Amino acid sequence: MMNRFYERALALKDEIVQNRRTIHTFGGVGFELPQTVAFIKEKLQELGLEPKEVCQSGITCTIGSGAPVILLRADMDALPVREESGLDFACENGTMHGCGHDMHAAMLLGAAKILQENVHELRGTVKLMFQPAEEILAGAEAMIQGGILENPHVDAAMGIHVGVGRPDCWSNYVSYISGPASTSADEFWTTINNGDRRGTSPIDVGCRIIQALQELPAMEISPFDPASLVVNVFSSTSTAANVTPSEATFKGVIRTTSPATRERMKTRMEEITNSIAATYHHTAKIEYVRGVGPMMTDDSLVQELVGYIKDIVGEKNMEQQPYGQGAEDFSAICREVPGAFFNLGAGHPDEGYWMQNHKSNVIFNEDVLPTGAAMYAACAFEWLHKHGG
Repeated sequence: MMNRFYERALALKDEIVQNRRTIHTFGGVGFELPQTVAFIKEKLQELGLEPKEVCQSGITCTIGSGAPVILLRADMDALPVREESGLDFACENGTMHGCGHDMHAAMLLGAAKILQENVHELRGTVKLMFQPAEEILAGAEAMIQGGILENPHVDAAMGIHVGVGRPDCWSNYVSYISGPASTSADEFWTTINNGDRRGTSPIDVGCRIIQALQELPAMEISPFDPASLVVNVFSSTSTAANVTPSEATFKGVIRTTSPATRERMKTRMEEITNSIAATYHHTAKIEYVRGVGPMMTDDSLVQELVGYIKDIVGEKNMEQQPYGQGAEDFSAICREVPGAFFNLGAGHPDEGYWMQNHKSNVIFNEDVLPTGAAMYAACAFEWLHKHGG
């Protein structure tokens, strides 16, 4: 017998797909999502809900009443990438939903409709979280500061991300992680200055620092505790081959799966950078442009929600993975309340979906949209049924 939430989501497929395509045309990055925000507010109001912004472009509303409260989160910002997908509904403003956040927002709108249709059966409250600025790892924290987890207080939280073009991304295949489900990400900009001394180059000093930093994970961090430090940008103030620059700047990212290791990596980076710079009579300035901690999911909540999702996709279409990679600012929510996060496959190479998330020509399988909507709705409904009064 088909899961009733999935059955309803399939009936709503055309609507969910159309919502996704509309959001896709808007694009928009960071907190600048005026068209998306207006559209989502309108759709929620059509359901009789009362959406409000808790920060710029951060939308929330509730379905049901009383305790307990489960939060369902969907991010909705795009990437600063010019779209080359060739889709009829491609975004034309120089931004692109290449990560799939338009899929997430449409799935959560579908779930909102299903849950509102069943509101009299809810044993508590579902709080919706439509989040901006995930790609710059700032939106979740901004919504927390705006009070998303209070009034009413949130007791558990769930998020979904679609994946495409990878071996674990068969359509409607769900993977999940208990514990460290994504890495931390601390973007740093380091400036080396020689104090205008002739004959001493901040480029040379910067190279010595970078080499030492890239040896740090191997020399000081356990191989059973994943950590990396990568430098992707190196530039200087000089534009001539025979002019010594006064400054050189390198930019990179530290990633870890442990809060303690995250702090150790940052501390040792600062110590190594400053000591090498001082050895060559240079100064160093380190700035953390943005950062987010590792996402630590709650095992008990994850395993409970897995049971509800199996009823939708089947046990053979679920897989637990050992630990996560990449960065995800839902980690800020998981820092405050028990959280669970699931990857929903939206296209495998053998299904014809060759491009991965963040590519300018990526295409997602829209057939998975009802699955995601049903996952949101079923998990919220069943969790409240179990834990509510």
